[in-house]
Amino acid sequence: MLPAELPGGPRRPLPPTLQLGLGAAALGASGIFIALASVSTATTILVRYLIAAPILAALAWSEYRKHGPLPRRVLVVQLVAGVLLGVDMAAWAQSVILVGAGVSSVLVNIQVVVAPLLALCVTGKRPSKAYVVAVPFLLSGVALTSGIAQPAADLGTIVFGSALALVAGICYGAYVFAIGAWCPPNRASSQVFCSSLVAWGTGTVLSLVWDPVDLSPGWAAVGWLAALAIVGQVAGWILVGMSLPRLNPGVGASILMLQPVLAVVLGVVVLGERLSLTQVVGVGMVTIAIRVVAMPSRRGKRPIRGDDHTSDRVRS
Repeated sequence: MLPAELPGGPRRPLPPTLQLGLGAAALGASGIFIALASVSTATTILVRYLIAAPILAALAWSEYRKHGPLPRRVLVVQLVAGVLLGVDMAAWAQSVILVGAGVSSVLVNIQVVVAPLLALCVTGKRPSKAYVVAVPFLLSGVALTSGIAQPAADLGTIVFGSALALVAGICYGAYVFAIGAWCPPNRASSQVFCSSLVAWGTGTVLSLVWDPVDLSPGWAAVGWLAALAIVGQVAGWILVGMSLPRLNPGVGASILMLQPVLAVVLGVVVLGERLSLTQVVGVGMVTIAIRVVAMPSRRGKRPIRGDDHTSDRVRS
């Protein structure tokens, strides 16, 4: 059960910034589960979706019974978002292998620029001044946190791995924009289910270019991939889907920058990794920058979409 739907007392949803922060934390834990599973990219994508799909289908069916069918335009957006997410997952996973988690984590977070830029071009929504000021600090902080100075094998590997990470970041930014702009927050389970099915197929096919599927990964690996499916695929993405439509694109993209930072922190706690001084400084920079961007404005609160059935209507 998601935090916004805890039983007892009035059902008041958590603030969208907190929801998205929790979602970013769940997604940040994904890297730990993948590392502990220690299987190929294609195996990870295939197994995680096999486990997550029935759970998401049940949640989507519950939403369907409550709200009725999805508008056609919303469904199309969700399917396109699934393609973007599948390309992002496969390209980023391979870039980690080629250039290391540090460099790839920095490049993939070009999404913090892509999502607000798409919002400006497509919907005319301007990012806040706080966001514009914070972006250099966000990117620099992620660079320091991720340990960008990791050596790579050769120049060709660096170029190809970096290109894959940039493709992943552009697709991820477009996914964040599409979900935030056109997918109602009260249909988050349906959105994740539809997007996940398409991402499952897209990501598996692309990852097969680099890795085969292991049909017998072992029970330990399956257990970690089950944790990945439940924590990251189900809880994480549903929280993201519930909160992004209720936030400014710049704020949403900025809070999602917590994901690589939390992944590094969890690596210290769970895997016993050690943080250098520069990584500690990077964690602090990202945390402070996100706090500045996510600070609510007192000069006017825009209404939250999605609190009732009217959120099913899509902006024309």
